[in-house]
Amino acid sequence: MRFRKFVQTYEMQRLLLIILSSFFLLISCKKSAPEGILSEKKMADLMADVHLLDGYLNMLPIDSSRKIIDGLYAEVFDKYGIDSTLFTRNLRYYLGNPTMAKQVYAQVNTKLSGLDRTYRTNDSLANARLSDSVRIAQRFVRLRNEAQQLLFRVDKDTTALTYRNYSNEFIRRTGLSIQVFQQEGIPVSDPVPLQEAGVRQPAEVSAEPVEPKKMPPVSTPVDARQLPADRRQDTLSTVN
Repeated sequence: MRFRKFVQTYEMQRLLLIILSSFFLLISCKKSAPEGILSEKKMADLMADVHLLDGYLNMLPIDSSRKIIDGLYAEVFDKYGIDSTLFTRNLRYYLGNPTMAKQVYAQVNTKLSGLDRTYRTNDSLANARLSDSVRIAQRFVRLRNEAQQLLFRVDKDTTALTYRNYSNEFIRRTGLSIQVFQQEGIPVSDPVPLQEAGVRQPAEVSAEPVEPKKMPPVSTPVDARQLPADRRQDTLSTVN
């Protein structure tokens, strides 16, 4: 009984020793980062901010960028708790390992792409609001000018209002026109009275009954040979 307990205790201790040895072996085999080296995530965020700062400085004139470059980089380094020396060490450490550098810049690319999409969306919305505001303002200005012209700038019109003038003004305001063989619009002329056009107007119809007119008798020509001798002589003398 005691021997069995001894064996069990020995086996447990042996198993525990193997587990601890394996654990320390793995820890010792793992390459630890030197002191002052940032993690991959922090390094990716740092490089994204540095690239954004470089892009901003490239947009400025050289004289202006020289005045503010040190202060801007100092703010970025203070954000991550490093200085220019530690930044150089981190940069050499990650760029010295191609695998780690590829992983870091994959995260940098993802972050910059997300920021670009966000800025583009915000700019599109801002431009849309600005365009709507400008269009609305222009419309109100136009309405105000038209109202002022109707109220205070009314010129006295001495032209007689005729059918032709009214029709031409209506066509001009509405944008309508008569197109004939791709020519300019032909304005509508005044209606011409029937008398001026040389057309005979029909007589007015009276409600009273009208008696038919009697036609004069028409004489029928008579052959002189059919007349008696005395009348034939008178007719020939009359003709001569």
